[in-house]
Amino acid sequence: MILFLTFKEGIPCRLGPAGRGESSLLPDAARQESTIRDYVRLLLRRKWIVLATVVLVPALAIFFALRQESLYRTSAKVLLKQGNLAAILSGIQDTSVYLDPNRVAQTQIELAETPAVAARVLKAAGITHGDPNAFLGSVSITADPNADILTFTVTNHDPVLAERLANAYATQYTLFRRQLDTNSLKQALKDVSQRIADLQANGQSAYSKDLVNSSQQLRTLLAIESSNAVVARQAEGAAKIQPRPKRYGILGLAIGIMLGVGFAFIRDALDTRVRSAEEIAQRLGIPLLGRLPEPSRQLQRSNGLVMLENPTSVEAEAFRVLRTNLDFANVERQARSIMVTSALEEEGKSTTVANLAVALARSGRRIVLVDLDLRRPFVERFFKLEGKPGLTNVVLGHATLEEATARVAIPGVERQGVPSEENGHSPVGGFLDVLPSGPIPPDPGEFVGTGAVSHVLKERAQHYALVLVDTPPILHVGDPLTLASSVDAVILMARLPAVRRPILKELKRVLENCPGAKLGFALAGAHLEEGYGYGYGYYYYSHYASRQGARTREPVR
Repeated sequence: MILFLTFKEGIPCRLGPAGRGESSLLPDAARQESTIRDYVRLLLRRKWIVLATVVLVPALAIFFALRQESLYRTSAKVLLKQGNLAAILSGIQDTSVYLDPNRVAQTQIELAETPAVAARVLKAAGITHGDPNAFLGSVSITADPNADILTFTVTNHDPVLAERLANAYATQYTLFRRQLDTNSLKQALKDVSQRIADLQANGQSAYSKDLVNSSQQLRTLLAIESSNAVVARQAEGAAKIQPRPKRYGILGLAIGIMLGVGFAFIRDALDTRVRSAEEIAQRLGIPLLGRLPEPSRQLQRSNGLVMLENPTSVEAEAFRVLRTNLDFANVERQARSIMVTSALEEEGKSTTVANLAVALARSGRRIVLVDLDLRRPFVERFFKLEGKPGLTNVVLGHATLEEATARVAIPGVERQGVPSEENGHSPVGGFLDVLPSGPIPPDPGEFVGTGAVSHVLKERAQHYALVLVDTPPILHVGDPLTLASSVDAVILMARLPAVRRPILKELKRVLENCPGAKLGFALAGAHLEEGYGYGYGYYYYSHYASRQGARTREPVR
Protein backbone atom coordinates (compact mmCIF):
# COMPACT_ATOMS: atom_id res chain seq x y z
CA MET A 1 0.00 0.00 0.00
CA ILE A 2 1.37 3.41 -1.01
CA LEU A 3 0.78 6.46 1.16
CA PHE A 4 0.72 9.97 -0.22
CA LEU A 5 0.91 13.24 1.68
CA THR A 6 -1.41 16.06 0.67
CA PHE A 7 -1.55 19.55 2.08
CA LYS A 8 -3.87 22.55 2.21
CA GLU A 9 -2.82 26.09 3.02
CA GLY A 10 0.44 25.09 4.60
CA ILE A 11 -1.07 22.49 6.96
CA PRO A 12 -0.41 18.82 6.18
CA CYS A 13 -3.52 16.70 5.85
CA ARG A 14 -3.86 13.16 7.13
CA LEU A 15 -2.37 10.33 5.17
CA GLY A 16 -4.69 8.34 2.99
CA PRO A 17 -4.14 5.02 1.23
CA ALA A 18 -3.26 4.93 -2.47
CA GLY A 19 -3.06 8.67 -2.72
CA ARG A 20 -6.56 9.23 -1.44
CA GLY A 21 -5.67 11.93 1.06
CA GLU A 22 -8.44 13.58 2.99
CA SER A 23 -10.20 16.12 0.85
CA SER A 24 -9.45 19.73 1.68
CA LEU A 25 -13.06 20.58 0.99
CA LEU A 26 -15.15 20.46 4.13
CA PRO A 27 -18.56 18.76 4.08
CA ASP A 28 -21.66 20.79 4.75
CA ALA A 29 -21.80 19.70 8.41
CA ALA A 30 -18.21 20.74 8.97
CA ARG A 31 -18.79 24.07 7.26
CA GLN A 32 -21.78 24.73 9.49
CA GLU A 33 -19.72 23.76 12.51
CA SER A 34 -17.00 26.12 11.38
CA THR A 35 -19.54 28.92 11.03
CA ILE A 36 -20.81 28.37 14.57
CA ARG A 37 -17.22 28.32 15.77
CA ASP A 38 -16.63 31.63 13.99
CA TYR A 39 -19.61 33.14 15.83
CA VAL A 40 -18.25 31.90 19.14
CA ARG A 41 -14.84 33.38 18.34
CA LEU A 42 -16.48 36.68 17.44
CA LEU A 43 -18.28 36.80 20.78
CA LEU A 44 -15.10 35.87 22.63
CA ARG A 45 -13.24 38.56 20.72
CA ARG A 46 -15.83 41.15 21.70
CA LYS A 47 -16.42 39.71 25.14
CA TRP A 48 -15.81 43.02 26.89
CA ILE A 49 -18.58 44.70 24.89
CA VAL A 50 -20.95 41.84 25.68
CA LEU A 51 -19.98 41.70 29.36
CA ALA A 52 -20.22 45.48 29.78
CA THR A 53 -23.68 45.55 28.22
CA VAL A 54 -24.88 42.51 30.16
CA VAL A 55 -23.77 44.11 33.43
CA LEU A 56 -24.70 47.73 32.70
CA VAL A 57 -28.23 47.28 31.35
CA PRO A 58 -29.55 45.17 34.30
CA ALA A 59 -27.80 47.50 36.75
CA LEU A 60 -29.51 50.54 35.21
CA ALA A 61 -32.85 48.71 35.16
CA ILE A 62 -32.55 47.85 38.87
CA PHE A 63 -31.38 51.40 39.67
CA PHE A 64 -34.39 53.00 37.99
CA ALA A 65 -36.71 50.41 39.53
CA LEU A 66 -35.54 51.24 43.03
CA ARG A 67 -36.09 54.94 42.38
CA GLN A 68 -39.73 54.39 41.47
CA GLU A 69 -42.54 55.23 43.87
CA SER A 70 -44.15 52.24 45.59
CA LEU A 71 -47.48 51.33 44.03
CA TYR A 72 -50.09 48.75 45.06
CA ARG A 73 -52.96 47.33 43.06
CA THR A 74 -56.18 45.54 44.00
CA SER A 75 -59.51 44.71 42.33
CA ALA A 76 -63.19 44.27 43.13
CA LYS A 77 -65.73 42.53 40.89
CA VAL A 78 -69.34 43.51 40.08
CA LEU A 79 -71.98 41.22 38.54
CA LEU A 80 -74.24 42.67 35.85
CA LYS A 81 -77.73 41.15 35.90
CA GLN A 82 -79.98 40.92 32.87
CA GLY A 83 -83.78 41.49 32.86
CA ASN A 84 -86.28 44.05 34.19
CA LEU A 85 -88.35 42.67 37.10
CA ALA A 86 -90.75 45.60 37.03
CA ALA A 87 -91.55 45.03 33.39
CA ILE A 88 -92.09 41.33 33.97
CA LEU A 89 -94.48 41.90 36.90
CA SER A 90 -96.41 44.55 35.02
CA GLY A 91 -96.80 42.30 32.00
CA ILE A 92 -94.69 44.52 29.78
CA GLN A 93 -92.26 42.80 27.40
CA ASP A 94 -88.64 43.16 28.56
CA THR A 95 -86.51 44.26 25.58
CA SER A 96 -83.22 44.25 27.51
CA VAL A 97 -82.72 40.53 26.87
CA TYR A 98 -82.19 41.25 23.19
CA LEU A 99 -79.31 43.69 23.71
CA ASP A 100 -75.70 42.81 22.77
CA PRO A 101 -73.85 41.78 26.00
CA ASN A 102 -70.61 43.41 24.85
CA ARG A 103 -72.45 46.65 24.11
CA VAL A 104 -74.13 46.51 27.51
CA ALA A 105 -70.81 45.92 29.27
CA GLN A 106 -69.09 48.77 27.43
CA THR A 107 -72.00 51.06 28.28
CA GLN A 108 -71.71 50.22 31.95
CA ILE A 109 -67.92 50.85 31.83
CA GLU A 110 -68.49 54.28 30.33
CA LEU A 111 -71.14 54.94 32.97
CA ALA A 112 -68.83 53.90 35.82
CA GLU A 113 -66.01 56.13 34.53
CA THR A 114 -68.03 59.33 34.82
CA PRO A 115 -66.80 62.03 37.23
CA ALA A 116 -70.08 61.81 39.13
CA VAL A 117 -69.39 58.21 40.13
CA ALA A 118 -65.74 59.07 40.91
CA ALA A 119 -66.83 61.91 43.22
CA ARG A 120 -69.16 59.57 45.11
CA VAL A 121 -66.30 57.04 45.49
CA LEU A 122 -63.93 59.65 46.94
CA LYS A 123 -66.57 60.85 49.35
CA ALA A 124 -67.39 57.29 50.47
CA ALA A 125 -63.66 56.56 50.99
CA GLY A 126 -63.28 59.63 53.17
CA ILE A 127 -61.16 61.64 50.75
CA THR A 128 -62.52 65.15 50.94
CA HIS A 129 -60.09 67.02 48.70
CA GLY A 130 -59.59 64.45 45.98
CA ASP A 131 -59.85 65.21 42.28
CA PRO A 132 -62.31 62.87 40.51
CA ASN A 133 -60.47 63.14 37.20
CA ALA A 134 -57.12 62.34 38.85
CA PHE A 135 -58.73 59.38 40.57
CA LEU A 136 -60.09 58.08 37.27
CA GLY A 137 -56.53 58.19 35.91
CA SER A 138 -55.42 55.67 38.54
CA VAL A 139 -58.19 53.14 37.97
CA SER A 140 -59.24 50.81 35.21
CA ILE A 141 -62.47 48.93 34.52
CA THR A 142 -62.46 45.83 32.34
CA ALA A 143 -65.21 43.46 31.22
CA ASP A 144 -64.82 39.70 31.29
CA PRO A 145 -65.40 38.46 27.72
CA ASN A 146 -66.93 35.17 28.98
CA ALA A 147 -69.04 36.45 31.86
CA ASP A 148 -71.19 39.42 32.89
CA ILE A 149 -68.50 40.66 35.27
CA LEU A 150 -66.89 44.08 35.57
CA THR A 151 -63.49 44.29 37.31
CA PHE A 152 -62.71 47.53 39.12
CA THR A 153 -58.92 47.89 39.56
CA VAL A 154 -57.40 50.65 41.69
CA THR A 155 -53.70 51.58 41.88
CA ASN A 156 -52.37 53.63 44.80
CA HIS A 157 -49.20 54.17 46.78
CA ASP A 158 -51.02 53.09 49.98
CA PRO A 159 -52.18 49.43 49.99
CA VAL A 160 -54.91 50.08 52.56
CA LEU A 161 -56.25 53.06 50.66
CA ALA A 162 -56.14 51.10 47.39
CA GLU A 163 -58.31 48.37 48.95
CA ARG A 164 -60.76 50.91 50.38
CA LEU A 165 -61.08 52.76 47.10
CA ALA A 166 -61.66 49.56 45.12
CA ASN A 167 -64.47 48.44 47.42
CA ALA A 168 -65.97 51.92 47.50
CA TYR A 169 -65.83 52.09 43.71
CA ALA A 170 -67.70 48.80 43.26
CA THR A 171 -70.30 49.71 45.89
CA GLN A 172 -70.93 53.24 44.63
CA TYR A 173 -71.31 52.00 41.10
CA THR A 174 -74.04 49.54 42.14
CA LEU A 175 -75.81 52.28 44.10
CA PHE A 176 -75.53 54.65 41.18
CA ARG A 177 -76.89 51.97 38.85
CA ARG A 178 -79.83 51.31 41.24
CA GLN A 179 -80.57 55.00 41.32
CA LEU A 180 -80.69 55.14 37.55
CA ASP A 181 -82.88 52.03 37.34
CA THR A 182 -85.48 53.40 39.84
CA ASN A 183 -85.58 57.03 38.74
CA SER A 184 -88.44 56.46 36.29
CA LEU A 185 -90.60 54.71 38.92
CA LYS A 186 -89.89 57.41 41.48
CA GLN A 187 -90.80 60.15 39.00
CA ALA A 188 -94.04 58.33 38.03
CA LEU A 189 -94.99 57.84 41.69
CA LYS A 190 -94.33 61.50 42.36
CA ASP A 191 -96.49 62.59 39.46
CA VAL A 192 -99.39 60.28 40.49
CA SER A 193 -99.20 61.44 44.11
CA GLN A 194 -99.32 65.06 43.02
CA ARG A 195 -102.36 64.38 40.82
CA ILE A 196 -104.19 62.63 43.68
CA ALA A 197 -103.48 65.56 45.97
CA ASP A 198 -104.80 68.02 43.41
CA LEU A 199 -108.04 66.05 42.93
CA GLN A 200 -108.64 65.75 46.66
CA ALA A 201 -108.00 69.44 47.14
CA ASN A 202 -110.65 70.23 44.52
CA GLY A 203 -113.22 67.91 46.16
CA GLN A 204 -112.98 65.32 43.38
CA SER A 205 -111.90 62.41 45.51
CA ALA A 206 -114.16 60.05 43.57
CA TYR A 207 -112.02 60.54 40.48
CA SER A 208 -108.82 59.75 42.39
CA LYS A 209 -109.63 56.07 43.17
CA ASP A 210 -107.96 54.78 39.97
CA LEU A 211 -104.93 56.96 40.59
CA VAL A 212 -104.70 55.63 44.15
CA ASN A 213 -104.60 52.07 42.75
CA SER A 214 -101.87 53.12 40.31
CA SER A 215 -99.96 54.71 43.16
CA GLN A 216 -100.15 51.47 45.15
CA GLN A 217 -98.84 49.52 42.15
CA LEU A 218 -95.94 51.96 41.66
CA ARG A 219 -94.98 51.70 45.31
CA THR A 220 -95.02 47.91 45.05
CA LEU A 221 -92.80 47.95 41.92
CA LEU A 222 -90.43 50.44 43.58
CA ALA A 223 -90.18 48.20 46.63
CA ILE A 224 -89.34 45.06 44.67
CA GLU A 225 -87.11 46.79 42.12
CA SER A 226 -83.42 46.00 42.80
CA SER A 227 -80.22 47.13 41.11
CA ASN A 228 -79.06 45.31 37.97
CA ALA A 229 -75.48 45.42 39.37
CA VAL A 230 -74.27 43.80 42.61
CA VAL A 231 -70.84 43.44 44.19
CA ALA A 232 -69.68 39.89 43.43
CA ARG A 233 -66.30 40.01 45.21
CA GLN A 234 -64.74 42.70 47.32
CA ALA A 235 -61.07 43.61 47.20
CA GLU A 236 -58.95 41.82 49.79
CA GLY A 237 -55.44 43.12 50.16
CA ALA A 238 -53.29 44.91 47.57
CA ALA A 239 -50.33 43.50 45.62
CA LYS A 240 -47.17 45.52 45.16
CA ILE A 241 -46.58 46.23 41.48
CA GLN A 242 -43.81 48.79 41.73
CA PRO A 243 -40.92 48.83 42.24
CA ARG A 244 -40.02 45.24 41.27
CA PRO A 245 -36.22 45.20 40.97
CA LYS A 246 -36.05 41.44 40.46
CA ARG A 247 -38.34 41.53 37.44
CA TYR A 248 -36.61 44.60 36.06
CA GLY A 249 -33.23 42.94 36.60
CA ILE A 250 -34.26 39.78 34.71
CA LEU A 251 -35.77 41.86 31.91
CA GLY A 252 -32.65 44.04 31.83
CA LEU A 253 -30.46 40.93 31.66
CA ALA A 254 -32.38 39.61 28.66
CA ILE A 255 -32.20 42.98 26.93
CA GLY A 256 -28.53 43.33 27.86
CA ILE A 257 -27.68 39.98 26.30
CA MET A 258 -29.46 40.87 23.08
CA LEU A 259 -27.91 44.33 22.96
CA GLY A 260 -24.47 42.99 23.84
CA VAL A 261 -24.54 40.40 21.08
CA GLY A 262 -25.90 42.99 18.65
CA PHE A 263 -23.22 45.53 19.58
CA ALA A 264 -20.56 42.82 19.24
CA PHE A 265 -21.67 41.98 15.70
CA ILE A 266 -21.94 45.66 14.76
CA ARG A 267 -18.49 46.40 16.18
CA ASP A 268 -17.03 43.43 14.34
CA ALA A 269 -18.71 44.50 11.10
CA LEU A 270 -17.14 47.95 11.44
CA ASP A 271 -13.74 46.46 12.30
CA THR A 272 -11.77 45.98 9.08
CA ARG A 273 -8.94 44.00 10.66
CA VAL A 274 -8.26 40.53 9.29
CA ARG A 275 -7.81 37.94 12.01
CA SER A 276 -7.08 34.63 10.31
CA ALA A 277 -5.12 33.15 7.44
CA GLU A 278 -8.29 31.49 6.18
CA GLU A 279 -9.91 34.88 5.60
CA ILE A 280 -6.87 36.12 3.69
CA ALA A 281 -6.85 32.97 1.54
CA GLN A 282 -10.56 33.32 0.86
CA ARG A 283 -10.40 36.99 -0.09
CA LEU A 284 -7.27 36.70 -2.24
CA GLY A 285 -8.04 33.30 -3.75
CA ILE A 286 -4.52 31.97 -3.12
CA PRO A 287 -3.36 29.27 -0.66
CA LEU A 288 -1.51 29.70 2.58
CA LEU A 289 2.07 28.45 2.41
CA GLY A 290 3.07 28.95 6.02
CA ARG A 291 2.49 30.69 9.29
CA LEU A 292 5.54 32.51 10.61
CA PRO A 293 6.06 33.51 14.25
CA GLU A 294 7.41 36.85 15.38
CA PRO A 295 11.24 37.00 15.53
CA SER A 296 12.77 37.67 18.92
CA ARG A 297 13.70 41.21 19.92
CA GLN A 298 17.35 40.23 19.98
CA LEU A 299 17.24 39.17 16.34
CA GLN A 300 15.38 42.33 15.39
CA ARG A 301 17.94 44.54 17.09
CA SER A 302 20.89 42.74 15.52
CA ASN A 303 19.28 42.25 12.07
CA GLY A 304 19.80 38.53 12.51
CA LEU A 305 18.08 35.59 10.83
CA VAL A 306 16.65 32.76 12.86
CA MET A 307 17.74 30.24 10.22
CA LEU A 308 21.33 31.31 10.87
CA GLU A 309 21.27 32.12 14.58
CA ASN A 310 19.04 29.34 15.89
CA PRO A 311 18.26 26.85 13.11
CA THR A 312 16.81 24.19 15.44
CA SER A 313 14.24 26.42 17.11
CA VAL A 314 10.50 26.33 16.65
CA GLU A 315 10.70 29.64 14.75
CA ALA A 316 13.18 28.14 12.28
CA GLU A 317 10.94 25.10 11.82
CA ALA A 318 8.22 27.42 10.52
CA PHE A 319 10.48 28.39 7.61
CA ARG A 320 11.18 24.73 6.87
CA VAL A 321 7.42 24.21 6.65
CA LEU A 322 7.27 27.21 4.30
CA ARG A 323 10.05 25.69 2.19
CA THR A 324 8.25 22.34 1.97
CA ASN A 325 4.91 23.86 1.07
CA LEU A 326 6.58 26.06 -1.54
CA ASP A 327 8.01 22.94 -3.17
CA PHE A 328 4.52 21.40 -3.27
CA ALA A 329 2.96 24.56 -4.68
CA ASN A 330 5.70 24.76 -7.34
CA VAL A 331 5.40 21.16 -8.51
CA GLU A 332 3.31 21.91 -11.58
CA ARG A 333 4.62 25.41 -12.27
CA GLN A 334 8.33 24.56 -11.90
CA ALA A 335 9.12 28.25 -11.43
CA ARG A 336 12.84 29.05 -11.43
CA SER A 337 12.49 32.69 -10.33
CA ILE A 338 10.08 33.74 -7.57
CA MET A 339 9.32 37.29 -6.50
CA VAL A 340 8.43 37.95 -2.86
CA THR A 341 6.38 41.08 -2.17
CA SER A 342 3.85 42.44 0.31
CA ALA A 343 0.94 44.83 0.32
CA LEU A 344 2.46 47.34 2.75
CA GLU A 345 5.76 48.16 4.37
CA GLU A 346 7.07 46.41 7.48
CA GLU A 347 5.20 43.17 6.92
CA GLY A 348 8.33 41.03 7.29
CA LYS A 349 8.92 40.59 3.56
CA SER A 350 12.71 40.92 3.55
CA THR A 351 13.13 38.86 6.72
CA THR A 352 10.96 36.10 5.30
CA VAL A 353 12.66 35.90 1.90
CA ALA A 354 16.10 35.86 3.54
CA ASN A 355 15.18 33.06 5.98
CA LEU A 356 13.48 31.12 3.17
CA ALA A 357 16.60 31.44 1.04
CA VAL A 358 18.73 30.04 3.88
CA ALA A 359 16.26 27.20 4.43
CA LEU A 360 16.38 26.30 0.72
CA ALA A 361 20.18 26.52 0.69
CA ARG A 362 20.36 24.15 3.67
CA SER A 363 18.53 21.54 1.61
CA GLY A 364 21.53 21.41 -0.77
CA ARG A 365 20.13 23.40 -3.68
CA ARG A 366 21.84 26.27 -5.47
CA ILE A 367 19.91 29.35 -4.41
CA VAL A 368 20.53 33.00 -5.21
CA LEU A 369 18.81 35.82 -3.33
CA VAL A 370 18.43 39.05 -5.33
CA ASP A 371 17.56 42.30 -3.57
CA LEU A 372 15.46 44.41 -5.94
CA ASP A 373 13.80 46.48 -3.23
CA LEU A 374 15.54 49.60 -4.46
CA ARG A 375 13.36 51.79 -2.25
CA ARG A 376 14.52 50.37 1.07
CA PRO A 377 17.09 47.59 0.49
CA PHE A 378 17.57 45.46 3.55
CA VAL A 379 18.98 42.09 2.48
CA GLU A 380 22.56 43.32 2.66
CA ARG A 381 22.17 43.99 6.40
CA PHE A 382 21.24 40.37 7.13
CA PHE A 383 24.45 39.06 5.54
CA LYS A 384 26.72 42.02 6.42
CA LEU A 385 27.24 43.06 2.79
CA GLU A 386 26.99 46.83 3.22
CA GLY A 387 29.22 48.66 0.75
CA LYS A 388 29.62 45.65 -1.53
CA PRO A 389 28.80 45.95 -5.24
CA GLY A 390 25.33 44.88 -6.24
CA LEU A 391 22.86 44.59 -9.06
CA THR A 392 22.91 48.27 -9.97
CA ASN A 393 26.69 48.06 -10.35
CA VAL A 394 26.25 45.13 -12.73
CA VAL A 395 23.65 46.96 -14.85
CA LEU A 396 25.88 50.05 -15.02
CA GLY A 397 28.86 47.89 -16.05
CA HIS A 398 30.86 48.70 -12.94
CA ALA A 399 31.05 45.06 -11.85
CA THR A 400 30.41 41.61 -13.22
CA LEU A 401 27.73 39.26 -11.88
CA GLU A 402 30.39 37.09 -10.30
CA GLU A 403 31.94 40.09 -8.55
CA ALA A 404 28.57 41.39 -7.30
CA THR A 405 27.29 38.00 -6.16
CA ALA A 406 28.44 37.23 -2.62
CA ARG A 407 28.65 33.64 -1.42
CA VAL A 408 27.48 33.16 2.17
CA ALA A 409 28.38 30.01 4.07
CA ILE A 410 25.45 28.52 5.98
CA PRO A 411 26.59 27.08 9.33
CA GLY A 412 25.62 23.48 9.93
CA VAL A 413 23.82 22.20 13.01
CA GLU A 414 26.06 20.86 15.75
CA ARG A 415 25.16 17.34 16.82
CA GLN A 416 26.51 14.96 19.39
CA GLY A 417 29.15 12.65 17.93
CA VAL A 418 29.87 14.95 14.95
CA PRO A 419 33.31 16.57 15.27
CA SER A 420 33.72 20.29 14.68
CA GLU A 421 36.13 21.71 12.16
CA GLU A 422 39.71 22.45 13.13
CA ASN A 423 38.95 26.10 13.81
CA GLY A 424 36.28 25.08 16.31
CA HIS A 425 33.30 26.28 14.24
CA SER A 426 30.32 24.21 13.22
CA PRO A 427 30.50 22.35 9.91
CA VAL A 428 29.16 24.17 6.86
CA GLY A 429 25.56 23.26 6.09
CA GLY A 430 25.45 24.80 2.60
CA PHE A 431 26.05 27.95 0.61
CA LEU A 432 23.77 30.80 -0.39
CA ASP A 433 24.56 33.31 -3.10
CA VAL A 434 23.32 36.84 -2.44
CA LEU A 435 23.08 39.61 -5.03
CA PRO A 436 22.55 42.85 -3.07
CA SER A 437 20.92 45.92 -4.53
CA GLY A 438 23.95 48.10 -4.81
CA PRO A 439 23.69 51.90 -4.92
CA ILE A 440 20.09 53.13 -5.14
CA PRO A 441 19.32 54.70 -8.55
CA PRO A 442 17.54 58.09 -8.74
CA ASP A 443 14.45 56.52 -10.35
CA PRO A 444 14.03 52.92 -9.13
CA GLY A 445 10.73 52.48 -10.97
CA GLU A 446 12.32 53.14 -14.34
CA PHE A 447 15.43 51.15 -13.45
CA VAL A 448 13.67 47.87 -12.67
CA GLY A 449 11.85 48.09 -16.01
CA THR A 450 15.04 48.10 -18.05
CA GLY A 451 15.99 45.12 -20.15
CA ALA A 452 19.26 44.79 -18.28
CA VAL A 453 17.51 43.92 -15.01
CA SER A 454 15.29 41.38 -16.78
CA HIS A 455 18.40 39.90 -18.45
CA VAL A 456 20.15 39.50 -15.08
CA LEU A 457 17.17 37.67 -13.60
CA LYS A 458 16.82 35.32 -16.57
CA GLU A 459 20.56 34.65 -16.59
CA ARG A 460 20.55 33.80 -12.88
CA ALA A 461 17.57 31.48 -13.38
CA GLN A 462 19.61 29.46 -15.87
CA HIS A 463 22.45 28.86 -13.41
CA TYR A 464 20.51 28.35 -10.15
CA ALA A 465 17.85 25.96 -8.99
CA LEU A 466 15.83 28.90 -7.70
CA VAL A 467 16.10 32.69 -7.79
CA LEU A 468 14.38 34.53 -4.93
CA VAL A 469 13.73 38.23 -5.56
CA ASP A 470 12.95 40.74 -2.80
CA THR A 471 10.78 43.61 -4.08
CA PRO A 472 9.05 46.70 -2.62
CA PRO A 473 5.42 46.62 -1.40
CA ILE A 474 3.12 46.08 -4.38
CA LEU A 475 0.48 48.62 -3.29
CA HIS A 476 2.92 51.47 -2.74
CA VAL A 477 4.93 51.48 -5.96
CA GLY A 478 4.74 49.91 -9.40
CA ASP A 479 8.12 48.14 -9.20
CA PRO A 480 6.69 44.69 -8.34
CA LEU A 481 4.21 44.76 -11.22
CA THR A 482 7.04 45.72 -13.57
CA LEU A 483 9.25 42.90 -12.24
CA ALA A 484 6.40 40.38 -12.37
CA SER A 485 6.88 40.03 -16.13
CA SER A 486 10.54 39.03 -15.55
CA VAL A 487 9.88 36.27 -12.99
CA ASP A 488 7.96 33.01 -13.12
CA ALA A 489 5.89 33.26 -9.92
CA VAL A 490 4.94 35.49 -7.00
CA ILE A 491 4.71 34.90 -3.26
CA LEU A 492 2.84 37.41 -1.16
CA MET A 493 3.74 38.35 2.40
CA ALA A 494 0.97 39.37 4.84
CA ARG A 495 1.22 40.40 8.46
CA LEU A 496 -1.25 40.48 11.31
CA PRO A 497 -2.67 42.83 12.46
CA ALA A 498 -1.49 45.27 9.76
CA VAL A 499 -3.59 43.79 6.97
CA ARG A 500 -7.11 45.14 6.57
CA ARG A 501 -10.06 44.04 4.46
CA PRO A 502 -9.95 47.13 2.17
CA ILE A 503 -6.24 46.44 1.67
CA LEU A 504 -6.99 42.84 0.68
CA LYS A 505 -9.65 44.04 -1.75
CA GLU A 506 -7.21 46.37 -3.46
CA LEU A 507 -4.47 43.75 -3.30
CA LYS A 508 -6.66 41.19 -5.05
CA ARG A 509 -7.37 43.68 -7.82
CA VAL A 510 -3.66 44.33 -8.28
CA LEU A 511 -2.78 40.63 -8.21
CA GLU A 512 -5.33 39.93 -10.95
CA ASN A 513 -3.31 42.24 -13.20
CA CYS A 514 -0.01 40.66 -12.17
CA PRO A 515 1.28 38.35 -14.94
CA GLY A 516 3.23 35.96 -12.72
CA ALA A 517 1.73 32.81 -11.19
CA LYS A 518 0.54 33.32 -7.61
CA LEU A 519 1.93 30.42 -5.60
CA GLY A 520 0.45 31.56 -2.30
CA PHE A 521 1.12 33.72 0.70
CA ALA A 522 2.96 33.51 4.01
CA LEU A 523 1.49 34.94 7.19
CA ALA A 524 3.68 36.84 9.65
CA GLY A 525 2.57 37.64 13.17
CA ALA A 526 0.79 34.29 13.32
CA HIS A 527 0.70 34.43 17.13
CA LEU A 528 -2.05 37.03 16.78
CA GLU A 529 -4.22 34.79 14.64
CA GLU A 530 -7.44 33.60 16.21
CA GLY A 531 -7.79 29.90 16.89
CA TYR A 532 -4.16 29.10 16.08
CA GLY A 533 -1.20 28.39 18.30
CA TYR A 534 2.26 26.90 18.25
CA GLY A 535 1.92 24.67 21.28
CA TYR A 536 1.65 21.40 19.35
CA GLY A 537 4.44 22.30 16.95
CA TYR A 538 6.69 23.33 19.82
CA TYR A 539 6.19 20.07 21.68
CA TYR A 540 6.60 17.92 18.59
CA TYR A 541 9.79 19.57 17.36
CA SER A 542 11.38 19.83 20.82
CA HIS A 543 10.67 16.14 21.43
CA TYR A 544 12.11 15.24 18.04
CA ALA A 545 15.23 17.36 18.61
CA SER A 546 15.87 15.79 22.01
CA ARG A 547 15.64 12.29 20.58
CA GLN A 548 18.11 13.20 17.85
CA GLY A 549 20.52 14.64 20.41
CA ALA A 550 20.53 18.11 18.92
CA ARG A 551 22.43 20.76 20.84
CA THR A 552 21.26 24.28 20.15
CA ARG A 553 23.13 27.44 20.95
CA GLU A 554 20.38 28.51 23.28
CA PRO A 555 17.52 26.48 24.78
CA VAL A 556 14.19 26.42 22.97
CA ARG A 557 11.64 28.51 24.79
